[in-house]
Amino acid sequence: MDLGEIIPVTYNMDLRALQNVNEAKSLGHAIYGLKKPYRGVIELIKTRDIALVCAMVRKGKYETASKARLGDEFGFNVILAFLVYSEIEKDNLVGLAWGKVRGLGSEELMKYIVFPWG
Repeated sequence: MDLGEIIPVTYNMDLRALQNVNEAKSLGHAIYGLKKPYRGVIELIKTRDIALVCAMVRKGKYETASKARLGDEFGFNVILAFLVYSEIEKDNLVGLAWGKVRGLGSEELMKYIVFPWG
């Protein structure tokens, strides 16, 4: 398996960009070198709200699976999208429980939930 071929296609990221992130001297420099959607997710690390970062990663997975699903309504990507959607739903339920245990109100909880229709 050649990661040099897999990473650019799977993650739409040039290997050089990934190397630049890895070699960056600061988080700010690493973030600056990224393009969408990675920059938006990684920038949230500065808030130190890891739950929000995880929610945005889930949102990115949802959007990627949805786009792939549109390509072929009868192929493997439909099955993969279903699995991704199921994982996101499970993570949403865990996130709701996590927030309720911490006493978060409904409005605060909403930023940690990925809505398929939103």
